Amino acid sequence: MKQFIVLFFLGTMSVFAQEYKTDPVTVSAQRIPSLYSENARVLSIISKEDIQKTNASTINELLEYVASVDVRQRGTPGAQADISIRGGSFDQTLILIDGIPFNDPQTGHHNTNLPIDLNDINSIEVIEGASARSLGINSFSGAINIITNNSKSNNINASVKFGENAFQKYSVSGKTYLDNFSIFASYNKNKCDGYIDNTDLNSQSIYSGIGWAANELSVVYKFGYMDKKFGANSFYTPAYPNQYEEVNSLFNALSFKKIGDFNLDIAAYWRIHDDKFLLNRQIKDKFNFHTGNLYGIDVKSYISSFIGKTAFGFSFKQQEIKSTVLGKKLSSPEKISGENAYYKYSDSRSNIDFFIEQTYKYSNFMISAGALFNINSDYDNHTVGGIDLSYKLDENFTLFSSLNQSLRLPTFTDLYYSDPLHKPNPNLKPEFGLNIELGTKLSFEKLTAQIAIFKMIGKDMIDWVMPLDSTKWEPANLTEIINNGISGSIKYFPNFELLSDINISSFRVEYLYQFPEKTKLDGLKSKYAMNFLRHKINFAFDVMFFESLNLSINQSYSERLGTYVDFKTKKSKDFAPVGLTDIKLNYKYHYFDFYVEMNNIFDRKYMDISNLIQPGRWILAGINVKYE
Repeated sequence: MKQFIVLFFLGTMSVFAQEYKTDPVTVSAQRIPSLYSENARVLSIISKEDIQKTNASTINELLEYVASVDVRQRGTPGAQADISIRGGSFDQTLILIDGIPFNDPQTGHHNTNLPIDLNDINSIEVIEGASARSLGINSFSGAINIITNNSKSNNINASVKFGENAFQKYSVSGKTYLDNFSIFASYNKNKCDGYIDNTDLNSQSIYSGIGWAANELSVVYKFGYMDKKFGANSFYTPAYPNQYEEVNSLFNALSFKKIGDFNLDIAAYWRIHDDKFLLNRQIKDKFNFHTGNLYGIDVKSYISSFIGKTAFGFSFKQQEIKSTVLGKKLSSPEKISGENAYYKYSDSRSNIDFFIEQTYKYSNFMISAGALFNINSDYDNHTVGGIDLSYKLDENFTLFSSLNQSLRLPTFTDLYYSDPLHKPNPNLKPEFGLNIELGTKLSFEKLTAQIAIFKMIGKDMIDWVMPLDSTKWEPANLTEIINNGISGSIKYFPNFELLSDINISSFRVEYLYQFPEKTKLDGLKSKYAMNFLRHKINFAFDVMFFESLNLSINQSYSERLGTYVDFKTKKSKDFAPVGLTDIKLNYKYHYFDFYVEMNNIFDRKYMDISNLIQPGRWILAGINVKYE
């Protein structure tokens, strides 16, 4: 299978290489913006048009359409999901909103508690592999940069979506310009009874901002708020099917940009996140409560000179938590606002990064190298670096290679979480990785393609492990991993006429294959490190009828490494491979877009996480209205 797909990619790329002219795309998720075709990294870009063609109702579902991304969903879509890239864990993926870090210091389970709706997104950049020197620590296995509404026109959007299991989604948004000022705002409401018992969901979010721009200067303030309540059937253990969780998140960011010969970008941000967890939703006075506080400032700049482009800057980040169970014991408990309970534990740490990066281009050759120096209040100082190389064989064909180091700090859950099945380890150290890759890209007016081979060497990897004679999981720096893989993608827009007034408008295929070369578990069971996708292939195409009716078909197939213990039989089982098919039919008429969609049309039964059954067939319909 692997050999066939690799040959398919190479053959397809060589055929299309004879036809079309280059269409440049700029990538922003790095110190110095660059063209997609010149960038020496594997990247996936999800455009606004791509978003509209998918069946996704949430960002979590949308990311499933990228082969390198592993989305392990808990409960109804939008409740909770773990996002990982290239075999990494959910704590090893950096989430950014317009380049601003959003990772939760408590746990990566909360990284997708985002205060934005799909209608707020202009595009998403998925960066594969270690990116610490370019994006900061915790971008261990990759990063996801969500670029929000940057429309240059006045617009109003409204949408309604409804379907089986009493699913309801309502959203409204708008943006207006007045001289040099712009104002935007959106509101989103999502409600569902759930697909099985205790998987109900009730969420809402607000995202807004105001901006000013003139000549080379711009200032933008953004505000977001998210509130979510959901049934958490068997989320963390099937022994308790009546688990329940409430989370809310408040996000503020103020950014200043100057472009020109000297480019400067300053962003200050603050995120506060509350998490209330009940092991049994019927027992309302017994719960864990955590409040995470994240605030900081990023300063980055770059200048152009005869030696190329030089980027430099620093970032400061403060991470804090107050909790009923996580952290170091407080000298005296603190009352939790709005609750009949008290914080009994807390912890905090400060993080400072200094970075420098140099990019030089000569003829068709480009090199980018840099380093990041990390200072943390709880750990030793560390330096990570890397180098990217690319060479344009011609206008459309680029070869690239890269070698980059990565670094991740333990979360507060890694350090302190304790219950009857888990015990803490406050002595954890940071984990380190080295990512090596080699690949090629094609970039044309109607086609983009890329394929790469990669190797990730992990050291002091953090994993929850269990000795064979124990019944408790414990986080430890014991797991050593070498992971190899191949990833590739092809996007083609042929506008090929099948019959009169029936055209194939787009075609996309993505593939990821991974195989661990070395694992060192020392007789321990591994909870996360060896549980990732071996194969994943996504295939999609769009057929346009009479220029107004569009049919989108998305097919995926995945095989997962690792095993789990079946709760009923107590026996170890492999994760079963699964193939899923989604379809969407939408009709556009003036300002209106009517659609019907069906997810998992063959009603496959499968699990991404042990003992958690995923939704079966799900039919939904809706309408979008957009006025510009």
